[in-house]
Amino acid sequence: MDWSEAIYSPSVRVGNYRTEVKHSLRGAKTLVHLIEKGAAAWAIEVRCPRTLMARTELSRVSEQVLEWDKSETIGNVFVLPGLMATEGIDDISSEELHPIWQRGRLYVPSGWWLVRGNTRRVNTIGKSLLRFRPDPDLPKGTMEVSPVTGTDPYFSVTLATDIFRDATHDRSLQVAALIGACGHFPTVFKEGGPHFDHPIAEELRHRLTGASVPLWTDDAYDPALAATAIEPFRPRPTAQGGNHG
Repeated sequence: MDWSEAIYSPSVRVGNYRTEVKHSLRGAKTLVHLIEKGAAAWAIEVRCPRTLMARTELSRVSEQVLEWDKSETIGNVFVLPGLMATEGIDDISSEELHPIWQRGRLYVPSGWWLVRGNTRRVNTIGKSLLRFRPDPDLPKGTMEVSPVTGTDPYFSVTLATDIFRDATHDRSLQVAALIGACGHFPTVFKEGGPHFDHPIAEELRHRLTGASVPLWTDDAYDPALAATAIEPFRPRPTAQGGNHG
């Protein structure tokens, strides 16, 4: 927001224990100049809240690859791309900046982010939020969804044994479970709560806002709409051709 005309649009690919980023920045000649003279560098930060692992790698070129070992992470892993100051900077031109910065002297300490992209989660939203398990005591065809407290927020989805085996591949079951989880968002991600600023909550807000769907802090919040905006239902393919009797 400080560079009113700047557009940062990184291409981010995540996989098993690695991420590839192609940084793209337009409309901020000052920042490009800082990279060219070595005062700033492209950056990828990877962090795993459960193991407290956090690592940042810098690059002078706009294409980066960052890898980590499986043993360093448990559960959710998050990737943040951007541009970071590699030394104290006190010669930033205010011409490209928002009018609020037109007066006064600017100083950026070494290690501060000059540009930050959106946080990406390495695993899918469903894998991050939902844990499935069977319960022989549940009536056939039923499920229960309940929040689990801990370092990372997630939801325990208990399924009757007759449908549990389908949970890994039946998208309708997965979306139904996510609807149940979304019903708990107002409590799990409430303002002032331990998970209000969690990266998952940040991503969920970004996804729902981008889809013009009310957040869980809004009176118009609808768990079914929220869940299907995050993971839409997919219509089953219709058979083509063949004989019709």
